[in-house]
Amino acid sequence: MALGARDTQVCITCSNVKSFLAVLQTIKSTSKQPCTLIIGHEGFSARLEDDSRSLFSSVFVAAQLFADFKCPGAKRTLGIPLNQLIDILNVFSAGFGGDLNLKYPGPSNELLCEMVEESGAANACTYASISTSDAPYPADPLDHWSPPVSHFIINGAFLKEAIEDLEWSASGSRGVELQMSAQPPSVSLCSYGSAGDLLIDLPSAELQGFSCQPEGIHFTYKHKHLRAAFTSLSVPKDASASISTKVTIDSQGMVKAVHLVNMASAAKSSAMSAPISYSALPSSQAGGVRSSVIQFVVIPEEELDAPISE
Repeated sequence: MALGARDTQVCITCSNVKSFLAVLQTIKSTSKQPCTLIIGHEGFSARLEDDSRSLFSSVFVAAQLFADFKCPGAKRTLGIPLNQLIDILNVFSAGFGGDLNLKYPGPSNELLCEMVEESGAANACTYASISTSDAPYPADPLDHWSPPVSHFIINGAFLKEAIEDLEWSASGSRGVELQMSAQPPSVSLCSYGSAGDLLIDLPSAELQGFSCQPEGIHFTYKHKHLRAAFTSLSVPKDASASISTKVTIDSQGMVKAVHLVNMASAAKSSAMSAPISYSALPSSQAGGVRSSVIQFVVIPEEELDAPISE
């Protein structure tokens, strides 16, 4: 590679591969669509769109959370098989804790992954490269965000449990309905299927930052999409902190679920151990970001001929 090319090469050093891997695994999917990586001075972003165009997943890791982050020049956008990157990071994370170095572009526009570990008198080097493809800057479904909005914050474990409990009744159903009521403040998830009906009320005492339109809301979604948005979080087993989730619904039923996973206990002495705040935004507002942000956007099902709830 020419010296000039090296001067413009993206170079990222991650001191805790397990934490980085855990964040990326939250949006792992069977989708055939390539994942779009966006690397700029603000940080590292991975965005994935479901084949149905009804589920959009993204991860944003601020530049400050890496041990070293260099992205000279313009923002880079590239397509990559996400599952291949996750498989490679799984291999790297099984090592002895060396730093992971990511470089782009390589000699053939590939993403280069390298880890050097001290092993006695010699160093052990693990190396891999991943082919990339040209990718346009992905469209943001939130460009169609339509106020007014309703929202609430809750420990993610309650959402995860509710969606898992709805698994049996959602089979063969017309979807899962998310309901919110302003008075009294409440959030419910329900499904009506051939296996039976089930309605689950989230504990009102656990709801924070609650705001709902006076007339209330109720929209229907595919169970598999809500399952991906609410239950796919993957954190290291030794991460003791809970998952805090903010759910926002616009006037047309578009759901935005933002998960904040405090992984400090799993990443002690790591650059990725910073506390997570809801002020973190994966956009131009990310100047003060001190944490990774995991976001899912779910599009509601088309209106049914008849409502599935009173």
